[in-house]
Amino acid sequence: FRAIVTSLGAAALALAREHEPDAITLDLNLPDIDGWRLLDRLKTDLATRHIPVWVISTDDSRERALDAGACAFVAKPLQSRNLLDQMLSAMLEL
Repeated sequence: FRAIVTSLGAAALALAREHEPDAITLDLNLPDIDGWRLLDRLKTDLATRHIPVWVISTDDSRERALDAGACAFVAKPLQSRNLLDQMLSAMLEL
């Protein structure tokens, strides 16, 4: 993997457009923008809508995330290393 990391939602959107990543992990609790708004922007932008987004959050909103276009939802804190390994394996299969 090559990872690009930012804690800011506005930067994430710009980086996604610029680098066209194979997948995005999105924590809904961001300091500058609501994570739901960022997910909506990613999924409505023609340049980024094809990118699979994995929502990782303490927020218990699995159905909302999937309905909003996320390909998966993982609750924090991760319960095991095995879960992380499964998530990374699934990303490699994309």
